[in-house]
Amino acid sequence: MATHIVTSEEKQRLLSFLGYGRLDAPVWFLGMEEAGGGEDNLRVRSTFDQVEDLREAHMKLGITHHHEGKRRIQRTWNMMCEFMLRIEGNTSPTTEDRRTYQGDHLGRVHGDSLILELLPIPKPRTSSWDYPLTFPEYPNVEAYRQEQIPARIALLSHLALDHRPRVIVAYGKANWPYYRQIVSEATFSERNGFETRVQRDTLMILTHFLSRKEMNGRHALLAMTGREWIDKSLRQ
Repeated sequence: MATHIVTSEEKQRLLSFLGYGRLDAPVWFLGMEEAGGGEDNLRVRSTFDQVEDLREAHMKLGITHHHEGKRRIQRTWNMMCEFMLRIEGNTSPTTEDRRTYQGDHLGRVHGDSLILELLPIPKPRTSSWDYPLTFPEYPNVEAYRQEQIPARIALLSHLALDHRPRVIVAYGKANWPYYRQIVSEATFSERNGFETRVQRDTLMILTHFLSRKEMNGRHALLAMTGREWIDKSLRQ
């Protein structure tokens, strides 16, 4: 039976959650929000640190099939693994390469990637809001988004300036207006057909959802865009 989360500390943990990996990773992946949810799910997540190890967090949630046994490949993570393998020099990653990278390196505390979300609370659909027990102060998804989006943009902007990742891959075209605000001082350019923004040492690449048809045949170009910037940064 679902139990509501009552303490202000638990709520703060939920709303300040960032994602999986490490903040000083050279590559950040930025989406809108995680899928899933439910009051019981939040009860577990209220114990999370601000940044968690992807495998260990999902073990806590009882989601084992991406990291144990045959390790089922998750669609969005699959494309993140493709990107990471390519920028690390594997020009033709196989399914097994991506499966291994997902289990052993993606979003891990010892890895080179951070998986972030603009909004901290997982939901099965962007329009849904099913947390009357945990967040009675938000009567609907609009109230939640209106308060949290500006706060999260400010938080992520501060973190990007502080930690200076080499590359931020920001995916989901409908959310580009929010992502642009995170690097508000950036200069715009076009690289390999992608909209890019440069702020100090960081390149943000704005792209479609990584697993959508709009990205068919474009993942090598996406990785090339990131690799070129990393190589340029290292030469400077």
